[in-house]
Parts: sequence; C-alpha cells; structure tokens
Amino acid sequence: MLSPRLAVVVLLAASTATAAPTSDRARRSHAAPVEVFAAARAGQPVRASVDVAYQAVPVGRSRAWAAFTASAPGLREATWDRATGVPSRIWGRGLDVPGSVADPAVAAAAAWRVLAANLALLAPGSTVSDFQLVANDFDGDQRTIGLVQRHGGLAVVGGQVSFRFKRDRLFVIGSEALPDVTVAWPRQAKLATEVAALATAATVADLGLDHAAVTSRVAPGLEIVPLVGDGGVLGYRVATVVDVDGGAAGGWRVWADPATGAPLVRRSTTPSAVGQIQIDAVERYPGRARRTYPAPLLTATVGAAAGETDAAGGVSWPGAAPVMVRLTATGSQINIENRGGALATLDGTLAADGTLVWRPGDDRAVDAQVSAFVHAGIVRAYARRFAAGLPFLDEPLPVRVNIADQCNAFSDGTSINFFAASDRCENTGTIADVVYHEYGHSLHNHAIIPGVGYFDGAFSEGLSDYLAATITDDSGMGRGFFRSDSPLRELDPTDREHVWPRDIDEIHYTGIIFGGAMWDLRKGLIAELGDHDAAVQIADRLFYAAVRRASSIPATLIEILAADDDDGDLTNGTPHECTIRAAFGRHGLRTLAGDVSAPGLVPAAVEAPQPVWLTVTGADTRCGDDIVAVKAEWRGRDGGISAGNAEASLDGDRYTAMLPLPTVGNVVLYRFRVKFADGSEQVYPENRADQWYQLYHGDAVPLYCTDFERNPLTEGWRVGGTDASAWQWGIPGGSHDAGDPGRAYSGTRIFGTGLAFADGSYPADATMWAETPRIDVGTYSDVRLQFRRWLQVEDGFYDQATIEVNGEQAWANLSSQGDTSHTTHHQDRAWVFQDLPLSSRIFDGSVVVRWLLNTDGGLQLGGWQLDDVCVVANPASVCGDGVKSPFEQCDRGAANGTGPDACRPSCRLAQCGDGIVDSLEECDDGNEDDSDSCSSVCTVIDLPPPVDDGTCAAGGGGGPGAAAGLGLGLALVVARRRRRR
Repeated sequence: MLSPRLAVVVLLAASTATAAPTSDRARRSHAAPVEVFAAARAGQPVRASVDVAYQAVPVGRSRAWAAFTASAPGLREATWDRATGVPSRIWGRGLDVPGSVADPAVAAAAAWRVLAANLALLAPGSTVSDFQLVANDFDGDQRTIGLVQRHGGLAVVGGQVSFRFKRDRLFVIGSEALPDVTVAWPRQAKLATEVAALATAATVADLGLDHAAVTSRVAPGLEIVPLVGDGGVLGYRVATVVDVDGGAAGGWRVWADPATGAPLVRRSTTPSAVGQIQIDAVERYPGRARRTYPAPLLTATVGAAAGETDAAGGVSWPGAAPVMVRLTATGSQINIENRGGALATLDGTLAADGTLVWRPGDDRAVDAQVSAFVHAGIVRAYARRFAAGLPFLDEPLPVRVNIADQCNAFSDGTSINFFAASDRCENTGTIADVVYHEYGHSLHNHAIIPGVGYFDGAFSEGLSDYLAATITDDSGMGRGFFRSDSPLRELDPTDREHVWPRDIDEIHYTGIIFGGAMWDLRKGLIAELGDHDAAVQIADRLFYAAVRRASSIPATLIEILAADDDDGDLTNGTPHECTIRAAFGRHGLRTLAGDVSAPGLVPAAVEAPQPVWLTVTGADTRCGDDIVAVKAEWRGRDGGISAGNAEASLDGDRYTAMLPLPTVGNVVLYRFRVKFADGSEQVYPENRADQWYQLYHGDAVPLYCTDFERNPLTEGWRVGGTDASAWQWGIPGGSHDAGDPGRAYSGTRIFGTGLAFADGSYPADATMWAETPRIDVGTYSDVRLQFRRWLQVEDGFYDQATIEVNGEQAWANLSSQGDTSHTTHHQDRAWVFQDLPLSSRIFDGSVVVRWLLNTDGGLQLGGWQLDDVCVVANPASVCGDGVKSPFEQCDRGAANGTGPDACRPSCRLAQCGDGIVDSLEECDDGNEDDSDSCSSVCTVIDLPPPVDDGTCAAGGGGGPGAAAGLGLGLALVVARRRRRR
C-alpha cells in the first residue's frame, strides 16, 4: 500500500481548449502519473482507473459467490472489479453481529470469520495469514474494519479487504484484494544502496533532472507490486522501494528490481503546496473584489516578543501604547514556503484596539503567499465540519508558492504547491478555488481508511472539485485560472451532464462525473429539506464517507448509501436514498444492467415487424430508477428502410419493441435507448465504439458454415502473423479479465484470440490473423458473411481489428481522431450478430475471409471471439437468369461474358485488370503495370524502340508523344481510383 505521504501525484490541469504549457516541467506534470517499465508482457500499461460495474457474477467466481450468499443471505448485491474479478463492494440487508459497533474486538472477530470462510471470493488465492488488521475505526455511526494484504511476508501494494458495521449489523464488505499473487523471488539481489543508486540514475536520465539536486532513500523492506491493466492482472513483481527527491523538480517513489536496479513502476510524489496569508486577500481570484480576513496562527513579532497570532488572528502586548509589529507570511500550522525567494514580511504599527492590514498591492509573489495562507486556513476549517478528529487537520501543512513554472498546481498527498504567474495563467496561489482543490487531494490521501478506500486519480479529482465548489457555493470551479471569470471546470453544465462510462477520459474530465453527481446531490438535498445549511451539512457528510471508503468512482454510490443508512440494512432503503440515486443516476452511476435478445436473420417470407427484447436487471425497486421510456431506434444500413423509433412495452423486467423490417436483402440497425426521468439515458448495446445491433431480412443459402464444435484448423482454416498462436480453439470461460464471454453463443466451443492465456488478452506488438478456407460462391451475386462476434479491442487509434475479404479490408473497429485520449475502445458485452456484404470483393467465384488483429505495446483486451460463422448467398441473386436484381450490376443471361459484352459471368461490370478483354478495352493482361504493352487502363502502348546499342536502330519521339504521356498519366489516376472504389 502506498505510504500516506507518498500518494500518486494529482494535477490541476488546464482546460483542453487551451494550449498546453510550454515549459519542460509543465509537460512532465501533464504526463501520466504512473509509469510502468515492466509488466507480465512488456509494454502493457497499468489501468488509469478502476472499472467497477454492477453485473452478473464473473466467470470463475460463481461457486464462491453461491457459497457466500448461502452463508450470508442478507448480503446479495455486489459490484465487481472487471480487471481482478473480485467483488469491489457487497451489500444488502446485512448480518446480525451483536455488540459489533460498541466492541471493536467483536467486530474484528466477525471480520476475520467472514474473510476466512470466503477467501475464494474476497481474496482468491490468499490465506488468512496474508492479511493484517490495520484499522478498527468508529466515527460515532459506523465501525469499519480494514485489513491489508501481504504475501510471503511482503506488503502487496493496494491489496485490502474491509468490513462495515452499523446498528450491530455487518452490511457492507469491500475488497481491493489482488487475486492469485505469485512472484518470482530474485535469485541474487543487489545491496539496497546499489539498487537505490541505479533507480535514481534511471529517474535522473529519464526525466532530465539535475543530478546534483537529487537525493534518494530506500524504504525499509521489499514490497510486491501488482501490475493491473484494464483487462486484468498483468503480473506481480518483488521490488525495492526507493524515494527519489528532485528538489524543486519534484519527487518520485520508484519500485525497482532488486536484482538489477531497473525501475519497474514509478509514481510521481511531486511536492505540492498552496497557501495564502493576508489580511487583505483575494476572495476568489485577483480579478474579483478582495476581502479582509483574519490571519490565525500567523508568525508575528510584537515588540520584542516573537510568536504568532491567536486562533482569531489577535495579538497582545503589555501596556496601552502602540507597538511595532513584524508579520511573516507563514505560521506553525500553515507553513508557507516561498520558492521564488525569501518569505514576505510586513512591518507596521499596531494601536490598542486597532487593526493592521497586510495589503500586498500588485505584487503577485507576495499576494500568493498571504492569499494561499488565508485560503489554506479556510479549507482546513471547513473540513473540520465533516472530518472532525482526522489527525491530518491538526498537523502542519506545507504550502509552497511561486514555483518557477506556469499553469498548474498539485498535491503530493500532504503538501500543496502552486506555480507562478505567466502571460497565459494567473499565479495559482492567488486563486482560492485552486487552493481548496489541492487541499482536497491531501485530505483524500489522509482520510482513506487503510484496507478500505483507495487513492483513485479520477475520483480524487472529482472530490477535490466538489470540495472547492461546496465551499464557494458555486459549481464553477477554478474561476480566474486564465484571468477570466470562466471556470476551469463546471460541475453543473446547462447543456449536458458528465456520465459514466460515456465520459471516461483524462482523469480531470472523468472526475467531473463524481463531482457533478455530488453537486446534484447537494442541490437535491437543498430542495428536499428546504434548509440550505442543513442540506449542505448532510451532503458534505455523505461526501466524506465516500472520500474515506470508496476506491473508485463507481464504488461511491454504495458507500454514500451506506453512510446515509440508519439501521444497517440497505434492502429497506435509507433516509435520502431516492435523492441520492437520482443524483448519481443522472451521471450513469446506477445498479442497473441490460441484456438484449433478438434474431440475427428473419426470412424473406416474413413481412410483419419483429419483436426485440431488453431485459433489465439490478433496477432499484424503491426509487424505481425512474425509467420513463424505453425505445427501440432503427435506421437502414444499406437502405431499404427509413429511420424511426418505437416505444417498448414492459412485461415484468423485460421490455419488448416491434422492429420493422427493411426490404428483402437489406440490414436494419437498431438499439435500445433507456430514458430516465432526470434526463439521462443509457444505450444498449453498451459499446461506445459500435452502438447498433444488426438484423438481416432475407433468406440465406449456406455456402459454408461452422459452429466451431470441431477444430477449424483441421478443417481448412489457417492462422498466421507474428503471433499466430494467439488464435485458439476451445471452451470460453476463463478470461473474464479481458472482457471475454463466459460461454459460447451456441454449443460449447468458439474460435478466438487468447483463449488459453491466463488473462485472456491478446499479445502486444503483434499481428495475428485467422482465415477461412477458400469458399466457392458459384453464380450468386449477393454473397454475405454472417457470424456472431464478441470483440474486445483498444481504440483503433492504437489497435486495429479488421476483416479482409479476398485480401481487401471490408471492416475495421472505430479509430477516434482529433484531440482526444483515444479511449473509445470496442467492447462487446454480449454475442453480437454481424452481417457483412462480400460480393464487391469477389471476382473469380470464390472468397476467403480473414479476421485480423494488429496491436501496439499498450493496452491489450480480449480481441476476436467468433462463433457460428457462415458465408451465405441470397437465393434471389442468381446471376445468369437474365433478370438484373438489386444485387447485380448487370445480367444478360446466357450472353454474360460472351461477345463484345462488358457483363461478367458474376453479373458485375467488366473491369480493367481482370484478364478478360471486353468491348471497351483494347487489351487486358490482368495487371496494372504500365511498363508492358498493355497499360493500366487497358489501352495498347506503343513501346519506344530500344536504345541503340550498336545492333538496333534508335527511334525518336516528338511533341505529340509528350501530350499523349500527359493524357495517359491522367487516365491512369482515374482508372486506379475507380478500381479501388
């Protein structure tokens, strides 16, 4: 587990609408806070955020879940970590544990019993002795037990299991345990000092630091670093922990290989500090009005007595005569460090019953010191309203200002740092919102209950935005950052809400999902109670419960409901449940899932609209999730039907809609849109890269089909590429980490990538393909590929999943373009029917279909999974019957391909390069080579005579030859473009 004082760096980034900072330090600050140099398979990154969802029990956990619910029937709801397969949160009516709230020993014993009985579910592959009790916390309402994970005597970074008791009931369990920890111990380790030197040297070289300004120390003991990707656990490594201090450049915690000293994982712990002191300080930022604030615990020399002001900013001295006072911009609790020079001071005279105001004027360096001092004190005092008793609130707070950089501020989990002004950005120490935001990160880091919550970057950004907003009573956070009143981030936009998972992106942007949900909850409670202050107090209390216990944004809903609960039973509701669910549901945070079922093909004889179904599970029964409408939407893929929609009818938990059919031989695209009363929506399929299902209307003559119940590699299929072994045949079910299916679509077996790999993901930096045997399509002019797919692949900007037909690409996964994070991954969460026309790429009466995957060194998911693959023909598309169908370019019956005719036997128009001389061609040698006697546009070329070598006479050319050359070049371009099309 990360040391509380060495949390992952958190950054206050500029809006994406602005230019990036130009300094080297600013560019480093905007880099990913976690760098991975070694993984189970080299180059795979750790996940940027935890993806936790309310869903069916993951494959491989069914038996453990059944055993748990049988022994604990009061705990039946769960959310699951998609990568690790452990239940992130389990909750429900709860289990009776008499005395557990009053007696810490009773609660601890109950926690140990539940853990021991359910290790296969809560911490797969672990033993009870792998856990250590680190927290037995009672806040007057809940008792919370935290256990941290170890393996072989070493701490497993981030591994933990936690238990919550209220009203003598165990009603919430959380797990961030790492499953099946195995490590290879280094056979010959270097001395810790040598490892530190090598890791430090690598950090200096990688980041371009000044070696003379860098120091390092080795943390005691070794730790086990889990390398967890978006698709699963990549591996575990034993590491020496080295803390590197780069001075003004920042700090890093490096987990290094004990045998080589090479960095395995590096997390930034860049020092961050912010504070303001004054009497006259900014209210929000320098462009707005200023206020006079008291200066509590400010360093002051009154007469000859050195000390500081009292908690109200007062001082006293003997006698009644005026006294000389020297103020220094720091204090015992708010420790201002001026990185731009010496600390600011003010000398003045203070009369009895008078006031001495420190006015920094236009000096931004001084203003940053006094304003940061004031606002650091304000945010700390505000936090005491909901976090009373947190030791961090009484510890000295380092606040560093006037750092020689621009457009940023950050926290390392304790101190808060602020950059100087530039021509683009204000001095961040003079912006109250930024001070509050950065303090939120430090508060988060210190408030986390060990073994219960966890420091997730996007979550921390959102909660820090909310803390600033609730203090200012303004949803616009960061006003003044770019010297305007526009906010840096808006938690309550008028045009759209930030919704999970649609708006997962860079961590500050993702954080708005939680910050916006909390702001909406705050507004909802104000409306519900009619008492602003009372409502804000409740909202802040619930907020702090999530800060302490949540490990990700999706985990916050249950933690907030648990904090709102009044009887230790979540099955009977909580006092403000509907307000909470409404606010969080508006941002896509619901305990709700949907499953769509429909045929892939409807015969041509059927003309009536066909039913399609959406089954909803996990819906809240008390607040109803406020589903106001479910619609099926459709549009034609290739024509044959107009776009439209229809309301779905509800029967139990299943919605049914009637889907109109396109004209025979065409495909209709459709999806379900679930609309909620709050205006939010959920679209099924849940695939941001492909939000439509397909249905084909027409008959299909099978030309080749396989359901993969027999090994395709023994029946003519071929695989290839740089890692052909990634394509495997077998029974799915062991690769939930990569998002793969738990069962075949039909039968028991499928063909796909990574089936036999431990985590189910495809290889990095590789090419892998699988293709059908060559299939004779006869005289059919409308040939189609129809199959079931379960595809999990990274955004096509990085990894490309494609389908090739006779060597030509016919389909590819979405590739996001422009200034985005390129996180629109293609993630099927069910078996999807796909229809793909093939005829435009068939020229010789046969076809080979290839599924291809090209990957980079980054994120790897599950890849292609195939079932029920068929190449079929439309029976109405017989070529040679003399009737030109909609699927043919021409059809002259028996005259096809005979005489001066441009209609091929395949009922497609003749093309240059097919090796057949048509009436429109002078020649056709089947190639695009202009160096022979037949050009690439099928005209005869008069080749020039050979150069005179003494045996042949030379020929010459004139002006007409040049003009002909120009015309030939133009024709060549046009012809090639037409052939590609």
